[in-house]
Amino acid sequence: MVKKAHEQLGKPYVWGAEGSNSFDCSGLVHYVFGQNGIKTPRVSRDQYKVGKSVSKSNLQSGDLIFSSSDSSGRVTHVGIYVGDGKMIHAPNSKGVVKKVDVNTSYWKNTYVGAKRIL
Repeated sequence: MVKKAHEQLGKPYVWGAEGSNSFDCSGLVHYVFGQNGIKTPRVSRDQYKVGKSVSKSNLQSGDLIFSSSDSSGRVTHVGIYVGDGKMIHAPNSKGVVKKVDVNTSYWKNTYVGAKRIL
């Protein structure tokens, strides 16, 4: 899972895209999990409804991290935890798929929850 996520680094964000040359956040999850034989819902709010909830302190590689990028408290974004406090995600239309530190103030303030689908 983590290897396939790393292979997508640098690919452009395109709203509604689900690979293999461009992605939005939930499209990246849908693609990476699908490439590993695991079916997921297509959009982040539906992805948040599946799997088992895990605490931040128990995150494992391959877990999904959900956030609320619009301050509503509702799930609007998802990334794939890859270990060492990092996740890979497709941020927005001004960016590319990248790896970020989930322990920054931004991600702490927008965090909604985490799920383990594996």
